[in-house]
Amino acid sequence: MNLRVYKNKPTSWFDDFSHSLDHLWDMPFIKQEKKFTPACDFHENKDYYFFSFDMPGVKKEDINVEFHDNTLYLSGEKRNTYSETKKDGTQFHEKSYGKFQRAFTLPSTVKEEAIETHFKNGVLELLIPKKKAGKERKISIKDENKSGLFSRLLKTND
Repeated sequence: MNLRVYKNKPTSWFDDFSHSLDHLWDMPFIKQEKKFTPACDFHENKDYYFFSFDMPGVKKEDINVEFHDNTLYLSGEKRNTYSETKKDGTQFHEKSYGKFQRAFTLPSTVKEEAIETHFKNGVLELLIPKKKAGKERKISIKDENKSGLFSRLLKTND
């Protein structure tokens, strides 16, 4: 069977020819494997960082989320379950599969212990709260007479 797949219905001989050229890359001797990378949206406001990853066809148990050294690590695998079970007959793949890994470095204002995740309908969402900024403190400048810690460190008693 000779399967021909068009993105759009061909309307002229040129469309058919263009389609044939596009599929030149599908020939076995120059076939390139498509790699899956989850698309990401990112938002930030004064209270949190928000990540949203599109992961259609990825199972929750195939996703790993880690956070250390101010870096968010996302890794996992999108498996082609159909091709694992069917080895005979004609196959055609436009979907991408495989292992993936992404990393995002964030400022040190992350409240690491309060990170929340949510996974539903192939979308992974992460809410990463920011630490509250510390209050400003006015530091008074003392006169030349060193006392307390300064006198002990410098071993002077004036």
